[in-house]
Amino acid sequence: MQTPTGLNTTGHPVANARVEYMGDNLTEVTTTTDANGRFELPSGTGGIVTASKSGLTTISVGYIESPNSTTSTELRIELPRPATLSGRLYMATRRNAGDGMVAVVVDHEVNPRSAATSVTNGQYKFDGLPPSNATLVAHAEGFAPAFKTVTLTAGGQKTADIGLLLDGTVSGIVVDSSGNAVADTYVHVAYDGFDGDGMLLSVVGGHRVSDSDGKFFVNGNVPNEGFEVYAETEDGRRSSSMSLQAPPGVTIENVTFKLG
Repeated sequence: MQTPTGLNTTGHPVANARVEYMGDNLTEVTTTTDANGRFELPSGTGGIVTASKSGLTTISVGYIESPNSTTSTELRIELPRPATLSGRLYMATRRNAGDGMVAVVVDHEVNPRSAATSVTNGQYKFDGLPPSNATLVAHAEGFAPAFKTVTLTAGGQKTADIGLLLDGTVSGIVVDSSGNAVADTYVHVAYDGFDGDGMLLSVVGGHRVSDSDGKFFVNGNVPNEGFEVYAETEDGRRSSSMSLQAPPGVTIENVTFKLG
């Protein structure tokens, strides 16, 4: 048995914490820490160690060990007090935006975390997040995705309200070189130069498929941000790109993509 040690938070050992080990060879071990925060894992090449205790943030770390090692490997896992993140989605009128979805990515240096939650009556909440910088992406039907960055502190309760704008939409038709409608064509949307955080989780951008009559309708576009749109078939035929900018709540109509 090897003896990774040092399960602690703010320098104090955490006794009776649950430690789960999933080895690369599918070995599974569950144990608890002693009064000094120490625990033991089987020898091996490595795996994932997950430590948890009520009132503290669950942390998972990768554990790599030389198979020829004859000495104990020190593994220090710190369990910080969890952060809570909550807020609301609101419209320009300051009224709540209704139902939707909020996703969060926490850039924790040891255990980056991502989660998503539904929004009810404009309200959302995340519990048990590790303290670090985090990015939120919010979207609701009829509104463009929006993002916000926050800093979470150990044991802190952070409030982040996110304003949503009506989405921009684009509609039109995809045709072949003879002007005939083409069905089942992908209409791609890409934001050149748009802040990378706004592209999080592919909420912004993506594609839609044209209907049987070749017509398409792309919604959810971020208003007042320039983007490129083009059509492409599964066999590689592609139209020219078109640069557009969608005003909030306005549909850009009668866009025609001719496949090459």
